[in-house]
Amino acid sequence: MYRLLSVLMLLSCVSKNHTVEERLRSYIDLSFHASAGDKDRLLGFLTADVHDRLASWSEDQFREAFVESKRELLKVTIREFKKIGDDEVAITYELELLDYGKHKKTPCKVTQKKLCQMVRRNQVWLIAEVRSLKELIEYQDELSLP
Repeated sequence: MYRLLSVLMLLSCVSKNHTVEERLRSYIDLSFHASAGDKDRLLGFLTADVHDRLASWSEDQFREAFVESKRELLKVTIREFKKIGDDEVAITYELELLDYGKHKKTPCKVTQKKLCQMVRRNQVWLIAEVRSLKELIEYQDELSLP
């Protein structure tokens, strides 16, 4: 009985908070396709320390991290959705991307597992914190000696 009730509560949270996932995906998509003038748009997705850190970046820092990045997003997969309170959720997700790096002839595939904490402020879901949990790098055509 308790298990069934837990599943039903989780499903109701997911359906009620569907916009939470959309908001996270929108931020990720914009961050991979940002132009030099998108800093304020990205700041609109953030709150707390992550907002303050990005706001303090110079235009050169922003351009290097978001605009000139040699990474291509392949896929975003939501792994876990956990309701912490009425206005707070934690989402574990994975990013799959190609990293072309500065001097690489062929890209390497990178999978990053992240934990994102989101809070609702004035009916808008904002990213309060993101932590990297794990990163896997797969080199293509890389020659290695034993």
